[in-house]
Amino acid sequence: MKRYILITVLQLCCLPLLKGQLRRQYQLQDFIATAAEHSINKKLAASTRQASHYEYDNFRASVKPQLLLTGTLIDYSKDYLAVRQPDGSSLYQYRIQNTVTAGLSLSQIITATGGTLSVNSSLNRFDDIERKFGQFSTIPANIYLQQPLFGFNAYKWQKKLAPLRLEEANKNYIQQQENISADVVRYFFDVLDAQVNLDLSGKNLQHQQQIYDIELKKVDLGTASREKLLQIRLQILNSIQDQKQAVVLLQTALFNLNSYTANPDTTSMELLLPTELPVLHISMETALQEAIRNRAAFTGFIRRREEAMRDLQQARKERLTVNLTASYGLNNASQQFSKLYQQPNSQQNVTLGVAIPIVDWGRNRGKVNLASNNLKTTEYTIAQEEMNIRQVIVTLVKNADLIRDNIEVSHQTDMIAQERYALAQEQFKLGKLSVTDLNIALMEKDQARKKYINALRTFWDAYYQLRCLTLYDFATDRRII
Repeated sequence: MKRYILITVLQLCCLPLLKGQLRRQYQLQDFIATAAEHSINKKLAASTRQASHYEYDNFRASVKPQLLLTGTLIDYSKDYLAVRQPDGSSLYQYRIQNTVTAGLSLSQIITATGGTLSVNSSLNRFDDIERKFGQFSTIPANIYLQQPLFGFNAYKWQKKLAPLRLEEANKNYIQQQENISADVVRYFFDVLDAQVNLDLSGKNLQHQQQIYDIELKKVDLGTASREKLLQIRLQILNSIQDQKQAVVLLQTALFNLNSYTANPDTTSMELLLPTELPVLHISMETALQEAIRNRAAFTGFIRRREEAMRDLQQARKERLTVNLTASYGLNNASQQFSKLYQQPNSQQNVTLGVAIPIVDWGRNRGKVNLASNNLKTTEYTIAQEEMNIRQVIVTLVKNADLIRDNIEVSHQTDMIAQERYALAQEQFKLGKLSVTDLNIALMEKDQARKKYINALRTFWDAYYQLRCLTLYDFATDRRII
């Protein structure tokens, strides 16, 4: 049994320690920087932001003047056509015709009114091949206006909402960057926990082996019972299993960290405790103000209110539809191209169309009521979400000093527990302490170490969570961009 335990100790303890001399050491900020540049989440956030920029560019292009060239290269027909005669009868006449057209149009959306203004020019050539007759026709210039009256102006709302969506996307990108940092903290400390567990289990196994050797000598001298020896042997076997499990958990944690951060270095590594804490100058008022100014959520609140108000206005104005179309221009026709633009004739057209539902069985009223209720629901939802964000910020700011103090207390507890265990070992060797009391000291030492690691995790979690909520770095007193 003793031989088996010694071999296992060498395999699980000595070899990792030897490899540790070759392991590369990493800080928390190393992985944060790697994830900020190479991680899939970063690339996804960048792609999402780029899509929002493309969407905004498309909107800006849609409200700028558009120049369009149109034409029909061939419109050939060979058929019989019914021609109405003076007495009301129809006479079918054989025809062979071809028409060629070309046009140029410059149009502009009027965002203030929701109308469209365009200037058009066209040239046509008609040929009656059967009768050997051809003629040109042209519209040198024509001004055309299409304007809805008293209706819903979608362009006006797009002009208001598009910048909000772009601003929200830019802020959300920065927020996603901070979320990546917060995720890295979680994965980093998962590795640290596994790393510490492996280290503690290795040291504990060595210490228990020493205890076993001492108790074995006492058994030989008749001053200790075999029951205690068997108890220690059982603890050693349990520790061996714990260390094997710790190795697997460490490998899993390292894989998760490297996968998330897209870390190219897959060699053996050692993570260092982030004990150098930034000094934070946190003001409750500043934290709330920066959150309102910087977070995408607050820009999203404005956008969602505007969208709900847009939907309500659209529902109210859909009942009455009045469209005005007007055009003024010049036209002319001639068999000779050279005479097309000589003394052209003027042409005008005005159309006013009206559509008023007489009976809609409450359809429009239902749309208005639904949009009005949606606006209220949006307002209540936004108020609740804003209150939740404020509450989280207030809680983090109030607990900031306590979290930092816990680190100092946990660190002192860790040092004292280690010193106490060392003294307990000496007392055990002198026969002044029982195995049970020594194991209690060992357990308290391990718990103190883990609490210290957890206190550091709590601080870094809170630090990056506060950065995510405010997009403001209280360590440098500047906005995160």
